[in-house]
Amino acid sequence: MKKPKNIADIFPILSIEEQGLMVTRNADLCFAYAIEYPEVFIQSEANYHTCLDTVHGALKNLGEGYLVHKQDFFIEDKYTPDFSYIQNNDFVLKQNELNFKDRPFLNHRGFLYVILPNEDPLKRTSTNSSLFKRFSRSKEATKPKTLSGFIEKNKSFASTINQSKLFRIRRLNRLEIAGDKQVPGLLDNYFTLAFDDKNLYDISSENGVFRVGNQASYTFVINELDQYPQELPPIVSFKDYSTDRTKVPASYGLNFGLNLRVNHVYNQILYIPSQQNLVTQLTGEVRRHFSFSAWSRDNTFSMEQKTAFIDSMKDGMQAVKGHFNIQTFHTDREELEEQKDVVSAAIQSTGFISKVATTFGEQLFWSCIPGNAAELGYDNFSTLTLDNAVSLFNYETNYKDVPWQNAGILLTDRFGSPRIVDVFFNPLKENLISNRNFTVIGPSGSGKSFTMNNLVYYLLSSKAHVTIVDIGHSYKRLGEIIGARYITHSDEAPIRLNPFYFKADEYGLKGQNANELKEEFKQVICQILFLLFKKEGDKITKSEEVTIFHMVTEYYNYLDTHKKIRPCFDTFYEFTKDVYPDKFRKMGGRAEREFDLEKFYFVLSPFYKDGQYGYLLNATDDVDLSEEPFVIYELDNIKDHPILLPVITLMITNTYVTKLFNLSGVLKILIIEEAWRAVSSEFFATFLLWAFKTARKHFGSIGVVTQEIEDLLKSEIIKDAIVQNTDIKIIMDIRKYLQQAEEVLRLFKINSANVPQIFSINRSMQNSNRGPYKEMALVLGDVCKVYGVEVSKYGAAIFTTEPSEVVQIKQLAAKKGISQMQAALEWADTR
Repeated sequence: MKKPKNIADIFPILSIEEQGLMVTRNADLCFAYAIEYPEVFIQSEANYHTCLDTVHGALKNLGEGYLVHKQDFFIEDKYTPDFSYIQNNDFVLKQNELNFKDRPFLNHRGFLYVILPNEDPLKRTSTNSSLFKRFSRSKEATKPKTLSGFIEKNKSFASTINQSKLFRIRRLNRLEIAGDKQVPGLLDNYFTLAFDDKNLYDISSENGVFRVGNQASYTFVINELDQYPQELPPIVSFKDYSTDRTKVPASYGLNFGLNLRVNHVYNQILYIPSQQNLVTQLTGEVRRHFSFSAWSRDNTFSMEQKTAFIDSMKDGMQAVKGHFNIQTFHTDREELEEQKDVVSAAIQSTGFISKVATTFGEQLFWSCIPGNAAELGYDNFSTLTLDNAVSLFNYETNYKDVPWQNAGILLTDRFGSPRIVDVFFNPLKENLISNRNFTVIGPSGSGKSFTMNNLVYYLLSSKAHVTIVDIGHSYKRLGEIIGARYITHSDEAPIRLNPFYFKADEYGLKGQNANELKEEFKQVICQILFLLFKKEGDKITKSEEVTIFHMVTEYYNYLDTHKKIRPCFDTFYEFTKDVYPDKFRKMGGRAEREFDLEKFYFVLSPFYKDGQYGYLLNATDDVDLSEEPFVIYELDNIKDHPILLPVITLMITNTYVTKLFNLSGVLKILIIEEAWRAVSSEFFATFLLWAFKTARKHFGSIGVVTQEIEDLLKSEIIKDAIVQNTDIKIIMDIRKYLQQAEEVLRLFKINSANVPQIFSINRSMQNSNRGPYKEMALVLGDVCKVYGVEVSKYGAAIFTTEPSEVVQIKQLAAKKGISQMQAALEWADTR
């Protein structure tokens, strides 16, 4: 075994200035940059082309004599549960966090080093590394002209890169590179192969295994021309998530980046040589191949390849010298051997030959020290096109979900890493969406009900107020467990509401707010009356619209002078018959022309006193639900009723809108299940448009949930009223609509680039480190991400809607005489 080297004695970086200028012992100059990558699996092919073209242009403009080293760290970490956002010590949320405790994930950080070598790297050999031999600093490096030219080149390079706004770089300063006593810097990261270690370790090598302290590593190299596939597609389809009709794009380098799920450092090094000198060199090699072509067909093939390469260079193609290696490492030797096989398989799957640097891994590690890549040596470089070299870069990183905010939900990315996902707040702040309204689509068996119960639980835990219009008992268990105000409709105990009852002073509203609510409140009453008065398909004339609004306005003016009259439908009906006709005539109304009052009385008579629906609009208890955080209206019994369902749904929505004004500083959410059943007329659609607008202005959100896309396709009213006014889409597995992908795109106002992600849901779910889960797509404006819905066994017991499981939990509760919550948790312990 070779004697370990003391790194401090041979360290190749001579100095680091405050602004980040690095000078090596070879007098090479370097600036280091942190890279901000686009997120993986959400970028369009056009975005990838933008990144590639930007990087290609920046490198080309950098010019001859420059060396660029791109270095990506992928270091395994383990998830640490975060309880900071959990209020009231919520057991289920804590268990959901603990469910992911110690789950491995890859931390990714990328850096880029722009280097001006003091000496042509192609005149150096790897054996002349400062690992073995020191060099004195050249005087030329200190010349102001050399330094100022280097600085200007870097400014231009960074400016060009950052124009794309997708792939961005930021120059590092001395502290970020060298760190201090408390904070690790970039060099600490490299010499510990960790992001949080400040120790300085010896390096050594034995039997092809290179060691940095207690980390053993293998280095895989691709450094010979004949190892490169003839054509490198810069953008590939990620096969696990793609279909015959939809392709999820990824960079070619993803195979050596995030998709390589082991500890590794991916080094991508390019040197831009003199193009004329390179042509001269290749021409000489062609002549040598020709001399031996009679002896070997390989020489003939090499001659033809290089001749074609030279011709392309003469036509303007940029050639570079490139070196690419992957360092994989682990503290456990057995784990390292497994990682070695994984890396080897990944390289070979892309068409390259897998090669381990058994005798020179130590030199490669030393040359890949940030700022020291000029020591790589000509024997480790290959000749290739700039196009191919740029195609080998990786261009994506992990999801960048923000830290916990109110109304977030714990999901996972596509690799199973936990992510707190902010659905309602940060996306609006970042202008991804213009409103918080949402649509949820999920066929039977897709996990829609489970996902919605999960979302509602997190919303309630963050102190949001949730009102649900339920059809099908999807939320009944959750309501029983949490303690919702559960309101059902039956013939024996029908839902009774009073949409006419309102007093601004009871809501603490004064001045403009009260006046605004009064006007909007009257508009809602008008919509209810239109819904009752007009049958589906009937048009509302302008005179009818004016008359009914005037009728409602006069009614409330009348109440102001008759304080003892109680606002309700009965007193309104009586007002329209006894008082309003005279007011109607005074405003110039004619019964036979502008408005048929007698017809109005007749059509609305079933809702008066002892009429068939006399109970519906005349509630006397005036229950204030504005303070109730969780209210569920179960309308399954009237889901097919052509009158009751739309009228009651509209009144519930009206109650929610009133709550918007009453309750400030709290997110207020209304969820309407199977809303298409209620949206049967243009009147209701008009009301929903108004409600969506009002919710946006008053810290609210209206969500509609449906099972089938056909439900939304069947009506233009639904599409216009709902889909077009919800910027947030939650889409479960809809693969059965794959042949209608374009129609789905148009229906949901989805960017065409997001369709592949939506149809990739649940297509690749083989992950031994995970429990049961299903995927969903979250579309925020033009941005779409696919997440995993995965919870603890306790969360699963709370959110399940599986009939057999629900029965078992209910039986357990009955048997032991305990609550549904206790029964669910005890049942979970047996799983």
